[in-house]
Amino acid sequence: MYQYYITKDTSNNAKSMLEEQDKKKKELEDKISNINSKFDLSQSSSDVELPDELSLEKLTFEDKSKEDIEKEATDSLAGYYNNSKNAIYEDIKNKENEYMQNIDTLKKDNLDSKEQLSSYYDEAKQSASDDALKRGLARSSIVVNKLEAFDQDKLDKYAELDRTLSNSINAINFELSALKGEQEKALSNFEIEYASKLNDKIASLTQELEDKKNEVIKYNNEIEEKEKEYEQKLASFSQELAEADNDKVMDILEYATENGYTSLDRFRTEAVYYTISQYLSSLSPEDARYVLETSDTIKNSVPQEYYQKLYNDYAK
Repeated sequence: MYQYYITKDTSNNAKSMLEEQDKKKKELEDKISNINSKFDLSQSSSDVELPDELSLEKLTFEDKSKEDIEKEATDSLAGYYNNSKNAIYEDIKNKENEYMQNIDTLKKDNLDSKEQLSSYYDEAKQSASDDALKRGLARSSIVVNKLEAFDQDKLDKYAELDRTLSNSINAINFELSALKGEQEKALSNFEIEYASKLNDKIASLTQELEDKKNEVIKYNNEIEEKEKEYEQKLASFSQELAEADNDKVMDILEYATENGYTSLDRFRTEAVYYTISQYLSSLSPEDARYVLETSDTIKNSVPQEYYQKLYNDYAK
């Protein structure tokens, strides 16, 4: 049976290798600590309040169909439409009532006139009869003819009053008949006016919708441009943050704040990831694996998906 012995040189080489690996790990951990301290300094010294998360949000736009716009326009003019038509009906109704009141007045005036005539002729006949009686001519043909003349004259006056009443009522009835045509004409003219107003409203709402749509598109395009600009600068920012002095850190963080792009934690994460990535790329896979597996600082400084990517890229 063979016995294997670890020589002193082998032991010293292994120890030296571990020391070298620990030294490299310590260098990386110091770099990470330096980055964290820069961010801590920026937080305590800056007057700028950094947002907690991405603050730029796109606007949403709800388009409307042609039918929706027409309904909105119709609904907006419903009060005007109903009130205007009711006003036409009411105007015609008021005219009808006025004409009917005029007829009633004419009929009453006719009766009043007949009563006055009746009283007048009754008094005239009575006066003639009394005069004939005083003269002893009560049965005279002259007196009888005179009394009959009073009766005929009264009837003639009645007939004249009735003719005047009939002519006046016929004239009013003609005006009443014309009211129907006047109403139809007024309604027809209104429908033409309303159709024009409705078309104008539809055109106005359509233009407002188009303007709003264009504003939303323009705003969202501006957001996309800013986000694109940010993404383009983020990589270089991360490297600069890892290597920059505190003044440079402040410049970068102020840019982020003004544009509302991201939180402080994201910049910290990107900067740490860049630093670890750059450092591990200079190591052998064995040394990189040792650093990653034994450093709690690294594990706690980046999210799990970042850590796994580092491991896959440099430790396998």
